Amino acid sequence: MTTHSTPLHDPGHLLANLPAIFGFYPQESLVLAAFDNVGGHRYCLGPVLRLDLDDEEAFHSLHEIADGALSDSHTDLVFAFVITRRRRGADIDEAVDRLLELEDYGVMSIDACWTVPEVLTGERYRLLFGPPPIGADTASAWSAGRVADVVGAQSMQPWIAHGALPELSRSDAAARFAPIRPGDRADDPVDAAEIGQWEAFAYRIAFSACEDEGPEQARWLAAVATDLHLLLEEIEATGADAEELIDDAETLVVAAIAMAHAELRDIVAASVLGNADAAAELLLAVARRFSGTIRANALSLHALAMIRRRLPMVATPALVAAQAEAPGHTLSGLLLEASQHGLADKVLRCVEVGSRDTRRHYGLTAHDPVDVAGDTQVA
Repeated sequence: MTTHSTPLHDPGHLLANLPAIFGFYPQESLVLAAFDNVGGHRYCLGPVLRLDLDDEEAFHSLHEIADGALSDSHTDLVFAFVITRRRRGADIDEAVDRLLELEDYGVMSIDACWTVPEVLTGERYRLLFGPPPIGADTASAWSAGRVADVVGAQSMQPWIAHGALPELSRSDAAARFAPIRPGDRADDPVDAAEIGQWEAFAYRIAFSACEDEGPEQARWLAAVATDLHLLLEEIEATGADAEELIDDAETLVVAAIAMAHAELRDIVAASVLGNADAAAELLLAVARRFSGTIRANALSLHALAMIRRRLPMVATPALVAAQAEAPGHTLSGLLLEASQHGLADKVLRCVEVGSRDTRRHYGLTAHDPVDVAGDTQVA
């Protein structure tokens, strides 16, 4: 979910914003977009819900899903879009019936609904039901028209600022977080034995740092935190991306140590948010190379970095992947629930404050200048 204070020009402009909002071009989908009036003819886009048209279970439970996701707030106006290339009128009719049932169940009223084959610049859309807004000509673009320039949409601007674009499909968006297993790449310089050594070393160092309650604990924790902070600064300076980092053993292991234990993860979270561009690339590389707790924590902090970069739509598939990797993983579960309720900004503040509180608990300063040369060599 995301929010944008955007004038409602016409459905073509709203449709053009969807790829950037979701992080991919929605296909064969039912989309519900809820808005909160912020004065005059200006609306703030609130929760946006998307369902696969072929997801029969979700479709038949639409009233429950919509009630949980949309009914609490941001419902001064609710628009629906049926995105499908199917020629059968029955498919569209079923979607319309489900939408009309929302009012029957007392969940909400759908103010208007349009259908469009695909969300592409210039694609034609048409009104399925609902009157145009007050004051709009019934023959205007509110009844039929073409999708506006997708790349020029307001919600696309954060993507462009980071030199990125939404994926072509939902499966492509999910594939971005798929783990790289030994043998997946013909020219992969890393084999399964090496990955196993990296993971074992990362867990050993992390647990030594967190489980040692003696006087050396603060030094251990500061060493890991400082290593990661310096690494992020280096990546920020060089501009290295995930593809460049994914085969760098020393770099990956330094980050993996910080992701191997919840306490370390929480300590370094503030550094991640303070160096979001570098952290997003590094943690994506870690998440794709490692498994288990390391992967789940890396995906969670990658999601936070993307939220800080104003790309919260990328956070959701990362968090879903974290839950799939480690069902019941606490942090990703909390972040996923918060992001689904439009609380991304509040989450960032809470995580940053929590990270600094954890550092203070262990007597750590912002970035302890600890000399840790040699401490993170794989042995």
